[in-house]
Amino acid sequence: MAPHRTSSTLRQVMTAMIGSIIFVPASMPAPVQAAGPWRGRVVDAETREALEAAVVVGYWRRSLGGHPTLPFPFNIGPTGYWGSEEVTTDPDGRFVLPSRILINPGLSTSVSGPHLAIFKAGYGGWRFDPSVQWPSLLGAGGTIEMEPLHTLEERRLYVSGMRALGLRSGTLSMEAIRHLWRDAGGPHRHLDEVPQERRIRYDEAIEWERTLLGLRPCPVLRVPVRCTRITMDGCE
Repeated sequence: MAPHRTSSTLRQVMTAMIGSIIFVPASMPAPVQAAGPWRGRVVDAETREALEAAVVVGYWRRSLGGHPTLPFPFNIGPTGYWGSEEVTTDPDGRFVLPSRILINPGLSTSVSGPHLAIFKAGYGGWRFDPSVQWPSLLGAGGTIEMEPLHTLEERRLYVSGMRALGLRSGTLSMEAIRHLWRDAGGPHRHLDEVPQERRIRYDEAIEWERTLLGLRPCPVLRVPVRCTRITMDGCE
């Protein structure tokens, strides 16, 4: 009787495994997906005036996670940086990150983004319009506010990544979270995962702001500066 029970148990296990393989495609993320475009308008948070020539870097990340039908992660290809676009805002403060094809061959991975890094000389952090409960860059797009910095010292501290943050302790409400500034302490701190050739204008704008404010060039960036003139608005 023991061999019969073993054979029966083996058949049950094989049936369950085949069933899970059959039903994986129904619940897995699409390996190829068209997304975008993503649109935004960057404005001064105080005056609501459009900000021209703000540099916007949108980037995507691929993360490894669990899959509901697999007891183990199954992944093809690297995780982390998964593509980026660099654009500047037009005279009306508008930008467009073009549509892209997101290829994700893993069964237990997801591609998130676009994550944003935004820099404009004389400004600090950014946030989506806090009056909008669920902001989105899809469709008609969303409004992004930037925090004006009113003194040269504020600008020096910000571009050096040393601006003090007035963070409040305790649990924040969704309303309070919407009012928080992103990258408030300095330019985006984790953009180093984006290849340097994909963020040239972003790095140049930071370097010219540092030059304008009498600071030494940032040793991490080392970018070839292609501007022809320095103004209070940054690089031209």
